[in-house]
Amino acid sequence: MTGRYRDEREPDSSAPLPFRPGPVSNGEFVPALPSARDKEAARRILAGADAAARRTGIDRRRFLQSASGMALTLGVLNLVGCSSDDDASPASSSTSSSTTGPRSTTTTEGSFEVPDPEDTEACDLALGGDEFIFDVHTHHVMPERPWRQNAPRIADMILGLVPAGCAEDDRYDCLDRAAYLHDMFLASDTTVALLSDVPNSGPDDAPMPFDDALGTQSLADSLTTGGASRVLIHNVIAPNFGPLQARLDDMAVRADTGKVAAFKVY
Repeated sequence: MTGRYRDEREPDSSAPLPFRPGPVSNGEFVPALPSARDKEAARRILAGADAAARRTGIDRRRFLQSASGMALTLGVLNLVGCSSDDDASPASSSTSSSTTGPRSTTTTEGSFEVPDPEDTEACDLALGGDEFIFDVHTHHVMPERPWRQNAPRIADMILGLVPAGCAEDDRYDCLDRAAYLHDMFLASDTTVALLSDVPNSGPDDAPMPFDDALGTQSLADSLTTGGASRVLIHNVIAPNFGPLQARLDDMAVRADTGKVAAFKVY
C-alpha cells in the first residue's frame, strides 16, 4: 500500500476522529448538520489529542488512531453528553477535565468508564478487545473494467467516495481490491466482511463483476490459513434491468456456485 495515501500526520492537517460525534452517512443519504453539542465534542477531542500527543511524543493523527484516542473520545462524550443541544457546556461531573479532555478513570454521569488516555497500556487492555466483528455491507471496485465508460453516473458517484488522502494517479485505485483487503483486515479489526456488489445493469456496467468478487474472496483466502473464509459474497440482483427471466437465470447460476452468502434485490 506504500504510496497510495499522502502522509497527513502534520499537526495542522485534518485528523480523523475515532468516530465523528453527531449524524453521519455512508454517502447514501444526506445527514443532518452537527448540533452545538456535536461540535463541542469534536473540538474537545481534537484539543485533548493535541495536548496528549505532545506529552506522549507522537503526532495527533497516530494518537487518535490508537486505543488512547478512543479512550479520550469516550471520555469527552461522557462530559459533553451531559449537555443539551442548546447548551454545549457540559454539566458538572466528577471526571476532571479541561480543554484537553478528561484524565481520570471514572465518571458519575456518563456511560463509559475509561482509563487515562495517556496510559497506553491501560487503554490497550481496556479497549483492545477480541470481539467478533462482522461488517455486513462492504464494497470495492475494479478500476480497469469498462464500467467507468459505460456507467458515467455510477463512476462519478464512486469518485466522490475516494479518500481525501489518496495519492494514486488514478484515484479509483484507492478503492480497488488491494485497498479493500488492506482497509478491512489490516487497518481495522474486522473479522469477516460481506463483499457487496454495486447496483448495475450487467457485467459491462458493474464496478465489481461477480467473477471479480470471487477473485477477491480467493485472494483473501490465500492470505490466511485455517478456518472459514473471511470474505463472504453478497450478490446484487436487479430484475428491473433487462429481461426478467435472464436475470433470474443469472441469479440461479450464481447461487449454484455455492459462493453466494446472501442476495440483495434492487
